[in-house]
Amino acid sequence: MERTGNGKENLHIKNRPEGNRPRKMLLDKGPEALSDAALLAIFLRTGRQGQNAIALAREIIGEFDGLNGLRAATCDGLLCVKGTGKEKT
Repeated sequence: MERTGNGKENLHIKNRPEGNRPRKMLLDKGPEALSDAALLAIFLRTGRQGQNAIALAREIIGEFDGLNGLRAATCDGLLCVKGTGKEKT
């Protein structure tokens, strides 16, 4: 996995081997085969410049102290995370 100078992942998911892409893994192996970040990345669909969707998902999960914190987050709280704003909808 390549990282930029600031530690962000810049390997696009489409450049991963097909069997290692979250959507393909979900279809082939089911949700239990994916990490929380990979499952969230499917919903995000894209990352942000210099950061793929999985890295963004990891950041979001960390920002909200896990999936339970993410579940309790407000819409405004979620939209404050860079890469999840209204422009992504």
